[in-house]
Amino acid sequence: MRAAVALLASAAFAQQAPPRTGSVEGRVINQITGEGLRKASVRIYGSGGGNRGGGPVAASETTSEADGSFHLENVLPGTYRVVAERPGFVYARDPRRPDSQITVTPGASAKISDIKMTPHAVVAGRITDEDGDPVQGATIQLSRYQFVAGKRQLLPTHSGSTNDLGEYRIHSVIPGRYVLSASKGGAGFSPYLPPPAMPRAVMRPTIDQPEKSYVATYYPGGFDATTAAPLDLAAGQEFRGADIRITKTAVYRIRGTVTGLVNDSNHRGWPSAVAYLYPVSLARFVGADRRPTPVDSRTGAFEIRGVRPGSYYVMVQQQGGAHSRTAFTSVEVGEGDIESLPMQVREAADIKGRVAIDAGTANFEQTQIQLTPVIGFAVASPTVKPGKDGAFGLSNVAPLRYRVAVPGLPDGFYMKSIQWGGRDVADSEIDFSAGAAGELVVKLASGAGQVEGVVRDEKGDPAPNVKVTIAPEGALASWWELYREVTSGNDGSFRLPNLRPGAYRIYAWQGIEPGAHQDPEFLKPFESRSSPISLAAGASVTVHPKPIAVPGVL
Repeated sequence: MRAAVALLASAAFAQQAPPRTGSVEGRVINQITGEGLRKASVRIYGSGGGNRGGGPVAASETTSEADGSFHLENVLPGTYRVVAERPGFVYARDPRRPDSQITVTPGASAKISDIKMTPHAVVAGRITDEDGDPVQGATIQLSRYQFVAGKRQLLPTHSGSTNDLGEYRIHSVIPGRYVLSASKGGAGFSPYLPPPAMPRAVMRPTIDQPEKSYVATYYPGGFDATTAAPLDLAAGQEFRGADIRITKTAVYRIRGTVTGLVNDSNHRGWPSAVAYLYPVSLARFVGADRRPTPVDSRTGAFEIRGVRPGSYYVMVQQQGGAHSRTAFTSVEVGEGDIESLPMQVREAADIKGRVAIDAGTANFEQTQIQLTPVIGFAVASPTVKPGKDGAFGLSNVAPLRYRVAVPGLPDGFYMKSIQWGGRDVADSEIDFSAGAAGELVVKLASGAGQVEGVVRDEKGDPAPNVKVTIAPEGALASWWELYREVTSGNDGSFRLPNLRPGAYRIYAWQGIEPGAHQDPEFLKPFESRSSPISLAAGASVTVHPKPIAVPGVL
């Protein structure tokens, strides 16, 4: 009896005993000089085993030594991400990078690759008005050209404000090329890029003196980014004297009337509608410049003030009920106010669809159907997972134009076509603005190809943490969903699965702007250094590309 009790007690103790721990060690270095960095804060976080039953708490933070080395003890088994911080340096925390992850096993010491930190850049200057007086509280913004859905667009990256002397200082800037702008409180904006041609809206010429207001001004002076002098910031550089004088300029109004709104007094839960204004060239989902303006839900009237000449999109949204309502149009503002802009909201739709395969069965557990608005700054991307039979439904789809993406393809399958309204729209757009009656059919085909290999440098050594991208050629070049990227492992290896058969080029990049691999114009100068391949159905191609350095990109 005593033996049985002792055995049970021993088993209970074993169940409560904490798991054996491990440790993490590594080194933080200056990416430019290769020297160790002392006093860097190193943290780990992730799926450690927790602290059940009074067990040890996983160590989560430490400080690097004089030579940059660090050691974390008493770490519970699990997979962690590792990040580092140090004043004066920046660290790109990309969770897809193999060197940012570490797996800890009981009783073992996990060694992570060197954490490379880049000396940050600093921009400093002074903002004055037309009289040369300092502007307190001016908004300073650093923006960077990036590629969104294959299009080069300007995205804000850092911001700051001026003190009572009109002075500002923006630190922790990743080295690269930037556009600097300043605006006074409530300032309007100007189109970032030359707008495409579009029909001019009905406009009333301004006979009286036009209204003047402060608008965003780009360094060293000017009201749109095409006139800006770019700032090429090197690692560790402190760029001083980036002064901007902001002045008032002529601005105009857009007045319109919206029909089709649900009146608040008759339908409980419907708020007032809101009108948004965006420059044509503004990147998707950048909320800083969307200029929300209330719409009177009873009369449908709205007025947007302080608009510079240029091309814009106007969107009206009314949220509430099972389906939102949206109106969308384009306008061109010239030397005058726009009057009586007509807009009609349409109700969002529920769309039914199915995933069809050419033969056999497929596991759709990781598959998603995603509608990406081509122009929809205030609209989400409807996403759904198909059922086991491939059927799916997309709810509350705004009446806009979309592209269809299918992330998480079943292993061995590729997207063959997307059928809507009797035509294949896989490499084009679906326009739901005139209605969404019909069935969306996503066709998958077996026999997907793959590309694998090892990235090697000029010496033939494996190159870890290199962005490997694939770009389609010929008729598929406009199909930006086929542009894919992956990061090489610590041994330089990479794999790109589930590829549509066709002609491609493989590139390996030491550094590249986000999304640039989707832009055929960006890729042209580097074609001679790429690896062309022809991928047959079900084939596996092995290539060993060499890293390409892009000027101005770390």
